[in-house]
Amino acid sequence: MQQPLISVIVPCYNQSIYMDECLQSVLDQTYQNWKCIIVNDGTIPQKKPQLC
Repeated sequence: MQQPLISVIVPCYNQSIYMDECLQSVLDQTYQNWKCIIVNDGTIPQKKPQLC
C-alpha cells in the first residue's frame, strides 16, 4: 500500500537566510511521499535574485 502524499508548506517572508536549513530538514526526513510548496509572502525584492 502506498503512503499518502504529504504537503510541506513553507511560508517565506524576507527569510532567505533560513531557506537552506529548512529545505535540508525536509530532505532529511525518512518519509518518502511528499511535496514541498514554498510560498513567498511578499518578500521585498533584493538586488541579487534569490529564493524568497
